[in-house]
Amino acid sequence: MKRQNQSDRKAGGRVFLLDSIRGAAVVNMVAYHAVYDLIQMFGLPLGGGLRRFYPWQQAICITFILIAGISFQLSRKPWRNALERIICAGILTAVTALAMPSELIMFGIIHFLAAAVLLTILCQPLLKKIPTGAGFLVSLIIFVLIRHIAGGWIGLSGLWVWELPPALYASRFLFWLGFPSAQFYSADYFAVLPWIFLYWAGYFGGRWWIKGSGLIRNRTAVPESGLYRLADKSLGAVGRTSLWVYMLHQPVIYGILLWLDRLGQI
Repeated sequence: MKRQNQSDRKAGGRVFLLDSIRGAAVVNMVAYHAVYDLIQMFGLPLGGGLRRFYPWQQAICITFILIAGISFQLSRKPWRNALERIICAGILTAVTALAMPSELIMFGIIHFLAAAVLLTILCQPLLKKIPTGAGFLVSLIIFVLIRHIAGGWIGLSGLWVWELPPALYASRFLFWLGFPSAQFYSADYFAVLPWIFLYWAGYFGGRWWIKGSGLIRNRTAVPESGLYRLADKSLGAVGRTSLWVYMLHQPVIYGILLWLDRLGQI
């Protein structure tokens, strides 16, 4: 029992499963961005171009957003989390605008996650009144239906498509909402619509999981499985520092690839 209590203190209120899944997504993100840099910046024709890797990129981002929605249910200081992401988003925009305009990030996934936390805080009185199952299902359906809103249409490709009025995309200032103008560009783009509904699917799914599993009561308990402990010490450790990894990994990857390129290894 003494050993278990020591492990509980080390847990610090973290949830091992969420940290490990987030860590796996971070590892995939770093690998994807290495491939992205090789194709986009160094001109290597890997796999025939970036389009072949689009499903991989989307799977990573969907995982991040769902986990973030679940984690909101466990957050003790959501306002602080939002502020951290706002600051990081501002740094990303400023650095890419000054150092690498061709890779400018105007409303990437960190910008979105900051907006999602703020919106969820503001909508909490309403979201709490919505039944868990209905909230999850409706959020997921809306996300699927408006998945391509930035492209000017909503619906299900091949079944039902509704073209949206071009006037929605005429303004230069609605890109954050999901209506980018023809002049808008961002190397990483995750607008409030449609992604807030995927975030809320995670939010409602997290509510169901937490209540059903008794996670609030047992959130610091370390699983007995040796494999689970190993995952926490590796992927979980990465997941707990995901924001720092996100902010720092691209300069590190680009620097390594640039060095290899100058050595003639790329």
